[in-house]
Amino acid sequence: MIWTVVLRSGAVAPMIWTAVLRGGAVASLALAVFELYDQFYREIRPNRIYSVDEAARLLRLERRSLVRLIRQGTIPGMKVSGHYRVLGQSLLDFLKR
Repeated sequence: MIWTVVLRSGAVAPMIWTAVLRGGAVASLALAVFELYDQFYREIRPNRIYSVDEAARLLRLERRSLVRLIRQGTIPGMKVSGHYRVLGQSLLDFLKR
């Protein structure tokens, strides 16, 4: 619960704004850490097998779009236990086109 103090002029004391700013700072920091992590692991390794979610993130595509490309044969992939898997070299070849 955030306590606020109403001043004589009717204005709300800065306590609530401090809480809002702190929350925004935490969210900004979390986003920056996620982007740094994403940038560090964005390198596509040719011999690694990627899930559709990982491959879509690396190619900056929606998951549905990547599944469609796999089903069309544009990107080679195989279904393992009901989930598509894609070799890193296939992703690199797709990017070179």
